[in-house]
Amino acid sequence: MNVTALNHTGTKRDKGFRILIVDDDILIHKLYSIILKPPRYLIRTAENGKAGLEIVKDFKPDLIISDVIMPVMDGHEFCKALRSNPEFENTILLLSSSILTEAKDAVKALEGGADDYLLKPIEKESARAKIDAFLRIKVLQDNLVDTNAKLAEMISELEQSKKIIAEKNQALEKEKAVIKSSLDEKSYLLGELEKSNIALAHLNTKLEQNFNHMISILTQIIEYRRPENKGHAQKVAKLSLAIGERFDLPKEELEDIQLAAFLHEIGKVGFPDSLFTKSPDKFSEHEKMLMKQYTVTGERLINAYSGLEKVALIIRHIKERVDGSGEPDHLAGNQIPLGSRILKAAIAFDDMVFDVKEAKNVSNVLQELQGLADTIFDSRVVQFLVEAVSSDLSLEVERTEKIYIADIQEGMVTAQDIFTRSGIKLIPGGTTINRNMIKLVMRYNKIDPIEQSINIIRK
Repeated sequence: MNVTALNHTGTKRDKGFRILIVDDDILIHKLYSIILKPPRYLIRTAENGKAGLEIVKDFKPDLIISDVIMPVMDGHEFCKALRSNPEFENTILLLSSSILTEAKDAVKALEGGADDYLLKPIEKESARAKIDAFLRIKVLQDNLVDTNAKLAEMISELEQSKKIIAEKNQALEKEKAVIKSSLDEKSYLLGELEKSNIALAHLNTKLEQNFNHMISILTQIIEYRRPENKGHAQKVAKLSLAIGERFDLPKEELEDIQLAAFLHEIGKVGFPDSLFTKSPDKFSEHEKMLMKQYTVTGERLINAYSGLEKVALIIRHIKERVDGSGEPDHLAGNQIPLGSRILKAAIAFDDMVFDVKEAKNVSNVLQELQGLADTIFDSRVVQFLVEAVSSDLSLEVERTEKIYIADIQEGMVTAQDIFTRSGIKLIPGGTTINRNMIKLVMRYNKIDPIEQSINIIRK
């Protein structure tokens, strides 16, 4: 998917989103033509599932909204037929029906291959918000697939280089056997072998650098959606590694845990902006379901990369509890991957120390985590967390305080970068505020609003 311009959903795209409406009610077609207007949205319609299957072949929609009850072919049959075609495996599909009024009906729709559902009668703003949220996920999926294709191409080039080097080595070995009596010729062969090994080492270094760059980009995408939580992934990764080392885990497992720490919130990238500023006790049922499923969404995104299956599995089970009452699979004890148990404790520690609504010192947080061992957290993980934090004060996070823009004062120190809504960085993190900076912030806040609150380092 070619991407060039930023639109108001936070995704980049050079053409309108292609949306197919499958419904036998013409009024529904007209309603969506009002809600989803061009050029941002390009809409096609079909009166039943069979007609919809014909349209998707050429139209290749980004998102499909299908009624459940229709003549010829209903929504469930249409969903099953669509998912049987690998070409449309990642196409977003929303089922729509007035019958889906209970949670078990929603689960049935999701198990059938649908990504979510819309209740009739359609509420315009709510429907558009949900559609935009899934379109964000679709664009991210397409970008991840493109990145994965480039990575596969690089791997192919590396394999080809290895093949060439292997052929050179074979040729050199044959030549060495012929001219083994000549010391000069032997030295020449050794030099060629050394050059081949250096070239292979350079290729491996380049591949590793490109992979690390890709992880850095994904981490930046997550922090772009949640700027108030900047640095959270890095702190969780550092603490998780300290815990994992106390388990004497192999290097490969520690690397998987570190990657999972950096990417554990990637499933939240497609969430509506309002969800990041709303208090959890004010979440709607749908918003609560989104929060419950973000680790499953994260697993799905990470699985797009070959070789990261273990990382994806760690992310999926972060919300499990050792007593078996967690999400999404209700695993208990050692059924939960060790990496997931480690990340769960590290995330909780950072969240509790960072919580500006109820500031707690590190000692109180550690006592609280110990009190939750063997119910929510693994007791050995908590024990090693306590040891890691107690022996390395750098694992403690800086205490921050959230203040309103109007309350900013000289002498305060910013805990993180201050950006305008359009992405202009006004003040870097760790900067001591002076009078000119306050004037700058206030001036930009009038023309390019800043977040209502910013984080400063608490003295």
